[in-house]
Amino acid sequence: MHTPTDLHVSAILAVLERHKVKFVLIGAYAAIVRGYSRQTQDIDITPLRDIHNLKHLARALQELDAREKVGDTSESREVHFDDQVLRMKDTS
Repeated sequence: MHTPTDLHVSAILAVLERHKVKFVLIGAYAAIVRGYSRQTQDIDITPLRDIHNLKHLARALQELDAREKVGDTSESREVHFDDQVLRMKDTS
């Protein structure tokens, strides 16, 4: 299981790019890229939600051994990510 200290943003972004995922970087890391000083323990992206991109994203998440966060807790759970699961996720 990955912990926040295991987060390597450049490696995550490299996997997303290698899998040709179309996304926008948002949240604290987007602010950091713009020159703001912030601390964060996660990376937030908004992917393009078409079926082909979600398939690319699913493969990238599998390679990253991504887990789903449980609510506002520090817990996470294993999820088999595929395009169908990703299509059903709430992105708001």
